[in-house]
Formats: sequence, C-alpha cells, structure tokens
Amino acid sequence: HEAIGQPAEALVAYDTVLRLDPHNADASGRKASLLLGLGRNEEAVKAFDVAIEANPASASLWYDKAKAQYRTAAFADAADSLQRTTRYAPDDPKGWYLLGLSLEALGRHEQAVTAFDRTLALEPRKAKVYAGKGSALLSLKRYEEAAGAFGQAAVLDPTNAAAILNQGACLMELHRFEEAIPVFQTVLLSDPKEPTALRSLSAAFEALGRTKEALDVCVRLTTAQPKEQEAWARRARLAHAVGEGREALAAITKAASLAPDRADFVRFRRDLLMAQGSHKAAVEAGERLLELDGKDTDALRQTALALERLGRSDHAVETLDRAARIDPMDRSTWNARGDLLSRLGRLKEALEAFDHTLSLNPGDRPALAAKGQILLDLGKVPEAQRVFEDGLILDPNNLEFLGGKAACMAHQGHYDDALSLLTVVLQKDPNHYAAHRTKGLCLLRTDHAADAISSLEFSLKANPRDAAVLTWTGEAYAALGKSDEALRAFDAAVEASPSFGDAWRAKGLLHMKLEQFPAAADALAQATEALPDDKGLWYIRATAEDRAGRFDFAVTSYDGALRLDARDKASWTGKALSLMRLKRFDDALKSFDAALALDPAFEPAQAGRATAEERLHIAKIEAFAEAVVRFEKHLSRPATRDEIFRYCSVPLETLDEVVKYVNEPAPLAPDRIEAEDLRKFEAVGAAVLQHVENARTLDALRLADVSTVLPHVDLEEARTIWGYIDWVRDAPLEPTPEWHNDDLIRQALDLPKEEWNLVDLAKELHLGPFEAKKLEVSLKIFEGGGYKITTKPRLETKAKKPKAEARTVRKDEGAEDDEAEADRPDDVESRKPAAPKAPTKCEAHHALGIERHACGAWLCKACLEAGSVCGSCNAPLPRPADREARRKDREADFGRL
Repeated sequence: HEAIGQPAEALVAYDTVLRLDPHNADASGRKASLLLGLGRNEEAVKAFDVAIEANPASASLWYDKAKAQYRTAAFADAADSLQRTTRYAPDDPKGWYLLGLSLEALGRHEQAVTAFDRTLALEPRKAKVYAGKGSALLSLKRYEEAAGAFGQAAVLDPTNAAAILNQGACLMELHRFEEAIPVFQTVLLSDPKEPTALRSLSAAFEALGRTKEALDVCVRLTTAQPKEQEAWARRARLAHAVGEGREALAAITKAASLAPDRADFVRFRRDLLMAQGSHKAAVEAGERLLELDGKDTDALRQTALALERLGRSDHAVETLDRAARIDPMDRSTWNARGDLLSRLGRLKEALEAFDHTLSLNPGDRPALAAKGQILLDLGKVPEAQRVFEDGLILDPNNLEFLGGKAACMAHQGHYDDALSLLTVVLQKDPNHYAAHRTKGLCLLRTDHAADAISSLEFSLKANPRDAAVLTWTGEAYAALGKSDEALRAFDAAVEASPSFGDAWRAKGLLHMKLEQFPAAADALAQATEALPDDKGLWYIRATAEDRAGRFDFAVTSYDGALRLDARDKASWTGKALSLMRLKRFDDALKSFDAALALDPAFEPAQAGRATAEERLHIAKIEAFAEAVVRFEKHLSRPATRDEIFRYCSVPLETLDEVVKYVNEPAPLAPDRIEAEDLRKFEAVGAAVLQHVENARTLDALRLADVSTVLPHVDLEEARTIWGYIDWVRDAPLEPTPEWHNDDLIRQALDLPKEEWNLVDLAKELHLGPFEAKKLEVSLKIFEGGGYKITTKPRLETKAKKPKAEARTVRKDEGAEDDEAEADRPDDVESRKPAAPKAPTKCEAHHALGIERHACGAWLCKACLEAGSVCGSCNAPLPRPADREARRKDREADFGRL
C-alpha cells in the first residue's frame, strides 16, 4: 500500500502487525516514517519511541525522531535526540546540521556555531550550513564572521536571497555602507520589488548622506508595498530632509490614513504643517492627537503655538493653561507659557511663569536664561545680571548665560567687558545670534558703526522683526551718513513693533537732523506715546513741533516735559517762545517768569521776556492800527490824526506809534529775507499791483489799500507786502544779461511807451513787483535809441515818506500831474530838453524844498532837521535814522530773486 501511494491503508496494515507483534521494530519504524512524511509529527514521535525501544542504537531513528520534534517546535527534545544521533553516527552531517538549528532555536548560539562547524567539516560546500552558521553568529553580534558566513552561502547558492540580505544586514551593522549597497542591489536585480532589499538599500544611502537616492529607493518601496505604513512614513521623512515639503506632507498623510491610531504619524504630520505655515491644519492635527490621548501635553503645547501664529493668542494661552492643569509639574509647559507671554509683550506674566518653573527646579537652564532676558527687557539690568551670574555658577560654559551677562554689561555701558565675554561665546559658537546682537550694540556705541552693521544684520537672520536690532541698524546707517538706509531700517522697526518707543525716537532724531521737522514731530509724537515718562523725549518733540510750525502741539509737548519736571527752566523758556509765536504774549510772559523764578540769571529767559514785552506792545499797536485801517476803509480816504484819536479809541500815549504804523510800510532788509518769502511777496505783490491805477498813484498806496486787496491776510503781513512793493519801487537796479528777460522785453515793446512803468508792466504782463521793476529798468536802454546795456546816471534816491494823510489816487483823479502830461512830446522829433522849472519852496521857511511829503507839501532842510511833523498836514516825519535805514534798503542787492 505504501508503495502504490495508499498511506491510510498502509497505516492500517502497520497497526495490524503491531497489534499482533508490539515489538516489531521494522513495522514501528516504517509506521513512524510514514507518519513523519504525512506531517503527523506528534504521532510520529510516539511511533519512533516504540521503534527506538526495539532498536535504541539506530542513528536514523533518533534523527527522524528529532526531525519530528523540531517540526513541533520541541527544540530541547530535538537537541537531546540529535545528541544521540551524533553519538551513534558522528560522521553524518545531517545530524550535526539539525543539531545546530535546534541549538540556535534554543538561543544556545555558541553551541550552534560549533555544530555548524562540525557539519562544514564533514560537508564544506553546503550553502544552507553557512547560512545557519551566519544566523548564529549574527545573534552573537559577531557581525564580521557572520558577514563572511553569509557571503560564503551566497557564493555557493546565488539564489539564496535571504543569505544575501543577511550579509548586507551584517555590513550595515558594521557601518560598511558602501559594501552593503551592491549586496542589496544584487537581490534587486533578481527581484526589483523585494521589500527588505529596498528598505535596507534606502537606509544605506541615507547613512551615506545620499538622501536623494535614499528617497528614490523609498519611492520604489512604496510603489511595491503601497499598504506598508512604515514605508510611507520613511518616505515622508526623507522628502522632508531634501526639502520637498509637499511630497513629505502627502506621504505622511498616506501613512496616517493607513494607521490612523499611530500618534507618531499624526505628530510628524503636524510638525510638517507647522513648518509649511498651515497652522489651521496643524491645529486640527493637534486635536486629533488629543483624541488619541487627552493628556498629551506636548500636543497641547504645539497646538498653542499654532493658535498663536493664527493670531488667536488668547486661545493659545488658554490651551497652555489646560496643559498646566493636566500636569502642573511639567516644566516644559510652564516654559512654553512663559515664552508665549513674552512674545505677546506680557512680560510680567511671562516672568511669573518662569518663576514657577524655577520653583519646580531651580536649576532649569532655559527658564533661568529666559527670566534674565525678561528682566533685561524690563530695564531691570542689575537683577538680570544676577540671574545670569547664578546660571553661570550652575553651568560656567553655558552660552546663553554668558551672552546674557554680556548684554547686561552692554546696557550698563561696559562695552569692553561685554565684548570680552562675547569673544568667548563666538569662539564656541560663531553663529550665536544673540551674541552677534549684543556685539552689534557694543560696536555701535563705541563708534564702530560699519562693523556694527555686519553683526546686527547677521543677528536679523534669526529674527528679521527684532525691533531693537532694526533700530540699532538704522542708528548705525545714520552714523555713516546713509540716511535712506537708516530710514528704511527705522520703518521696518516700527512696523515690527509699533509701540517700540526707541525706534520712533531714533526715526524722529534723524528727521530732525535732515531738517524734516513735520516728519520728525510725527515720529516723536509716537515715541512719547510709547514712552510717556521720558522728559527729554517730550522736550525734543516740542522742539520739532515748534520748528515744524505746529506751535499748539509744541506748547502741549512742553507741558508734557514740565509734567515730569516742573523745575526745568529750559522747558519753561521753550514753551514761552512757542506761545510767543502763537501771539499769546501774556501766557508767554508767565512762562518766562516761571523760568526766571528758577534761575533769575538765565539769559535766554531774560532775552525772551524782553522780546515778549516788546511784541506785546507791538501787538497792541497792531490792534489799534487794525481799527484805524477798518475806519479808513469805511471813509475811503486816509484818516486824520484827530479822527484816529476820536473815533478809533487810540490812547494818546500810543497815538504817534499807531499813526506811524498805518502810514509807513514795514522796513525790509533784502539780504535777510528767505528766497521762499521773496517768491511769496512777488506773487502777492502782483495781486496788489493789479488794483493800483497807474504809476503815479503807486506813491499814494496805503496800508488800507493793501488790506482791501488782501482781506484774508493779517495786518502785519499786509504791511510787510506794502513795504516790499515800496522797497522794490525805489530799488537802484541796472540791467544785466543775467536777467534773461529778452522775451519779456519784446512783449513790453509792443506796449505804448507811457506804459513802460512798474505798475502798467506788472498789470499788462502779469508780473510781480521785482520782475516788473527789472523790465522797467531794461526798457530804459531803448528810450534814447541806443542798444548798449547801460542806464542813466544813478539819481539821488528819495527818502521814504510817511503816508499818513496822503490821499489814495482814484480812477477819477488820474489827471493830477498836469506838468508830467505836458512834458510828454507827441513824437520823437519834437522831444527836447524841458525848460527848467522854478524851484519849489517850503511853506514854513520859504526855502528850497529838498523832499516832498506824501501830502504834496515840499519840505526844506530846516523842516527835516527841526520838525517832527509836517507843517501842512501835521503827519509825523521820518526820523533821520529811519530815513538812512530806508536809503540803505533801496541800495540793497536784489539778485537773489
């Protein structure tokens, strides 16, 4: 039956024989072998026991029994049986080989190696024996010998992929990655999708730093094993290492979908999302981690960080509070809370968090360093330095403590000592950003601005929005004269931290230096809002506001400085000057008095008070003069002295000054007038000249006329414009090619010659007074037919005349000067020298008149020297000093126009 393939019938036959003869060795042996062949190992073992009882010295029976025992994982029994086998048949390699396997399974690796060596001594070219020996050696971590054994197995049997893979594994353990790569590639040549070979090859490439090749192999692995979660996780890690963030995120997302309960996958995915700025998705990943473990404080800390970056700072703080409630002893949570509050500018709360950490462990290095930095930021430099020194007692080589102590020294002005400490820090860590930050400050304060910039800009790589560093960088550029770069740095600083007062201060000071006073005032206003207790800052702001012409704000700023120090005489004086510019002379006098009460010898306050008193008096004169001007506008004629006294309520003691104010234009010094003011006078003067009838009536122009034309201009400015027109009229100019007014001359030549005067030229050609005067002078070269640029000999300049009661020439009075009209010839041929007129005499002395008063009366030398008023109209006469000053004004240089 056994021979014809009928095992069941054969077993029945063997059982029948054994029932008849229980000690039949042949039948029991054959039955055991048949059961072994059928895989019925436990029955086979019992059958072999029966057979061995009949023939206990049979090596084959012991061997077959050991095989059955080995197959049932009864390795100890198998080893015992094989001991009998090798005793009865010591030259049988099969027994030794199976003994080696059994011993290896029992973990008796040294004995297994001995058994395999006995096998190889009997049968040296068996690949499986070398493989078995290699496995035993591998278990013993004798990787060099194991690699040799597996290599020998691979040589004898090139198709033994397991031996080749094990050889590669041994080489990996020996860090012989270059040798391991071709071993794994050998396996992949025969089976490109072999997962173990792909995993090991990727690991070998990664170990050699060939990350891109490792990633390529891992891509092959995930293609071959798309359901292998570890392969996807490895692919994500490698992709992240080579900077392929999108691929890394996709791979870890796949891994997490294959193993949704793997917290490490979710955590890695969250970290990738944070790195890529996907903070909302990172929060969702954190919530998933909390679903897996509600007490995961690391997940809560990272979720808080993501919430902060989403702008949900309050929610972030609440999340850290939740983590602290879960584990109040977790120092990492308290440190994270302190860091968050510090970034939010809530430094006092942050300090409390770090103090709590230190209460749990006084030697917590990160908490000590952070506490010291916060104290430094709060301006508590000595306390901060003590904290850093305490840290150095614990850890003398801690770079954070060394750098912090250096920063404290720098803030105390000990720059050389600070640089000595920083040298130590940068020797140990050349890329220590905080050390470069402090070094830049020290170099800036020791006038090494160029070197400071390199250190500060290196520090900005760590935190491009560090407002303090940006401010120092701007100061360094400003010190080098690079104003544009400095302003860009200051703008970046205030953008990074709008409440950082030092940045606004530095920006304002630079604008002050550039004389950009409105911008300076705006910046310093922001600075005082951020630093309201800085008296010097209020004073600087007041100066900028004053220079910008914003006197109300200047007064407010001086009040801010005085609120902090009411005994600052400079602030009282500055406030008084601004009040003077606002024409609040009474208040200005009070401020000057306050300054002088503090220091009676303070010269700026003394001079300012005298000026304020003078200006107050002038303001009173101007107020009365304004009433007079209004009265003259009502009368449509000049007011007499008695009318001014009677109807304008002018006090007798100021009557002369008021009459002089309304009758005489403001004296001007051309060399002291700014070019911008001259241009304004030209523009406004042109408007006034449009309302003057003709050249003859220009002499009768009065303050009331100017004020009528310019109703929205205050009286002082109107008088100044009147003075400008009067000043230009008598200016002794000579034509020069530098005027470049040929085009204007050609236009003027088209006008009648009787209009070749200042008033008509200004009206017809829409010119300002000075331009019209230049044109009038230039046209004189054509009066005699000559074309040489020359002028008539300079005439004796007339003295300025008071205009007290001179009548304004009206349109209906335009023909007063009959003599001038009579002197005009009808044609060129009839132009002859006029007959000399009889000299005009003064009415009082009947002497030759040398000057004509505004009222038309002639005055002789005796009148001018002896009289104070005109004998005809009783108007005051100019004093000799005033007359001489106005004569010099007429001779002044007008070239700046």
